[in-house]
Amino acid sequence: MKHRVTVNALHLRSAPYARANTKMAILTYGHLVELEGTQVRENWARAKTSINNLSLTGYLNIRYLIPEVDFEEPERIKKIESVHLQPNRRTISRRNFNGGRAYPLKEENMPFRIKSESLENKKSALIKIIDWLDVENSVRYLPFDNKTFCNIYAHDFCYLANVYLPRVWWMENALINLSRGNNVIPRYGETLRELNVNSIFVWLREWGETFGWKRIFSLDQLQNTANNGNIGLIIGQRDNENRSGHITVVTPEFSNYGAIKVNGTITRPLQSHAGSTNDKYMNNHWWTNSRYREYAFYINEST
Repeated sequence: MKHRVTVNALHLRSAPYARANTKMAILTYGHLVELEGTQVRENWARAKTSINNLSLTGYLNIRYLIPEVDFEEPERIKKIESVHLQPNRRTISRRNFNGGRAYPLKEENMPFRIKSESLENKKSALIKIIDWLDVENSVRYLPFDNKTFCNIYAHDFCYLANVYLPRVWWMENALINLSRGNNVIPRYGETLRELNVNSIFVWLREWGETFGWKRIFSLDQLQNTANNGNIGLIIGQRDNENRSGHITVVTPEFSNYGAIKVNGTITRPLQSHAGSTNDKYMNNHWWTNSRYREYAFYINEST
């Protein structure tokens, strides 16, 4: 019986065990496999498939498969545009400790910012988004195993604010096909790749303007943009691209939370971020640290 893979990466194995020495190949979301007979042990079955026209036979954990007749193929796309991974069958939520971070959030009653609303409503919506994401307590953003998730938090914030900041982006061959008007299916590891902060820095330079992002050089303008209910980012690229960069979202000033000024000029905007420590609101001028070879301020006022 034919099945499709339902996770981003599933190992085809030489034996029905999840061990380092049984790995044969990685099958990506939507990959077609054919099971041979019944389970050989709990949750494991023998299967055959093909990769680059080469036939392979091995073992798969069937918990991550779905019958082909029940599989919903991601919509084919014919132009270069914003793209997200199609949510899989489990809910992608702030409560997920591990896994699902490449997907956008999918929970009930998520607070969205409506771009067409008034300044005050948009500003209020951004504050509600920050409160709802609850970066200091939501396990989706908590650091673990020397990993931090500032890019996940910034993406989730922008997703709810209805502006596009990529969590995944098209791979080079996909971009070539899209530029030629060819159909491309968004698939993790085949046509899409995850972006870390250093990659987002490059993406903003190359593609940001297409999606409403504008680079600016004034912290006053950056904070005023957020105060007007629009989106501001601060992003830093590491001198060593194998090390994590950093990204924060600039938040509206309200109540007792505000930017820091010196002689009437903003020197530290009000920000929200995930990282080695997670702060719903803070005023750190982290981007001046020598570990960042370059930093940039971006705003998005698209309507």
